[in-house]
Amino acid sequence: MVLGAFALVGAGCGAEDLQGEDLQEDELLAGDEDVTGEAEQAVVYNPWPANSALDIDTNFENGSWSPWSTHIDGAGKITIITDDGATTNLPNSGKKAVKFTTTGADAYRAELKESSSPGGRMDYDKEYWFGFAFRVEKWEQVDWAMLWQLHAVPSEWTTCKSGRNPITLTMTSDSKLALNVVDVPKTTTASGGAGGTRVWTEASPITLNAWKRWVFRFKPSAGSGGVIEAWLNGAKVYTQNGPNVDALDTCGKAQQKWVSPKLGLYKSYSNTSTQVVVYDDIRIDQTTGYPSAFNSVRPPGVAAK
Repeated sequence: MVLGAFALVGAGCGAEDLQGEDLQEDELLAGDEDVTGEAEQAVVYNPWPANSALDIDTNFENGSWSPWSTHIDGAGKITIITDDGATTNLPNSGKKAVKFTTTGADAYRAELKESSSPGGRMDYDKEYWFGFAFRVEKWEQVDWAMLWQLHAVPSEWTTCKSGRNPITLTMTSDSKLALNVVDVPKTTTASGGAGGTRVWTEASPITLNAWKRWVFRFKPSAGSGGVIEAWLNGAKVYTQNGPNVDALDTCGKAQQKWVSPKLGLYKSYSNTSTQVVVYDDIRIDQTTGYPSAFNSVRPPGVAAK
């Protein structure tokens, strides 16, 4: 179910199954990239410093992206930016945020990932709420790109790849933000594409430097108890109940029964143009109950329910 004045692309009406991503997690890169400061100015004061009651609350105010680790291919770049009030290149709240850049040949991935409990490992049949804010600072044309993934996990990474991600935020070839999900799970051997079915597309191309503040309710499940709900800037845009994970990996073996988040930039290997995305205020919690769970993970700039 899709709500709001947005374009819907779903099963039976031009559904698109994004196949660009191979996403093999066979190497965990340590967070050794340079952390640099840039002149930025906050648009919203951060009312919450890091909240220890949440499983993950990363606002970058300490100059670190911990507990996340980096996944970078080619010349992708991840930096901490700092507001000094001098420019319009802004974090969502507070004084700091994290910037992802891909540009030039072979720079096709710059992501943060987390796969440890709690928060980073989302087990099947448990309910999670998460929220985050991002803005697109620069976007030159790509044929496909991913900005946020809840990554499926294969039986093992040495020879197998995962099935589709249950939730992926993507950018379309005409520069529109889109939501892809597993709406009809597959029971056959996975083909290697990760994006799932596009079920929601923003009506207009992305507006540079406009904050996109998301909240999700998510219960990964192979059964009827699965849930996906999504709010953008406080307005609900999508609801799905029922199974939302594929059964098998590319080796035809059962996938592991958990998923993990990744954020940043991942695009087609052949693209050499430049993309820049800034993330802030990433919150994840295993919790239940609306509106309290929504309010606990909503990024600054989203009103309480």
